[in-house]
Amino acid sequence: AVWINGRLSLTHSRLVGSEPSLALLTLKEGYAHHNAALTQHIAQAWGNTPDVLAALNTLLYEEGVFLYIKPHSVLDKPLILHHLVDARQQPVSTAPRCLVVAGQHSHTSLLAIEHTLGTQPSLTNAYTQVILERAACLNHHTLQIQDSEQAHQVHHLSFIQREQSTLNTYCFTWGGALVRNNLHI
Repeated sequence: AVWINGRLSLTHSRLVGSEPSLALLTLKEGYAHHNAALTQHIAQAWGNTPDVLAALNTLLYEEGVFLYIKPHSVLDKPLILHHLVDARQQPVSTAPRCLVVAGQHSHTSLLAIEHTLGTQPSLTNAYTQVILERAACLNHHTLQIQDSEQAHQVHHLSFIQREQSTLNTYCFTWGGALVRNNLHI
């Protein structure tokens, strides 16, 4: 999935060979197709956020994304979530929001790329919530690449793990004037 300046770009996003195992929707579409499940997860994930910057994202985000990995799915290729901030022409402020639910006994890898292009000032306040259901396994990698010393980024990453789930998470950061990562497990 590809976001450009905080908005999901379906033109640039695709799921290759894994469609039966995944659902990639905007949060609005998720409510329409999976209302009960999505409402339950969102209440859990965002109901008691102690972080003021995550709460700010709640106020500012315009379009969120819901990625659902179906139970018992074993994905042999990583899922890539690419957040692209284009600050080549003008200053940019974005507040991307993503909810990922890994169904029971699912196994996958997720690569989140957060890339700022250009030299204009930019501010990204991202919130990603990942819920691992019973016995789900997730390898999660974040690559933060800021091409400019004018790039400012805050990323709130929160995981909820059910019994017997396994999580490995890694974050690598290059560049930027300010990069802050808030991790909550």
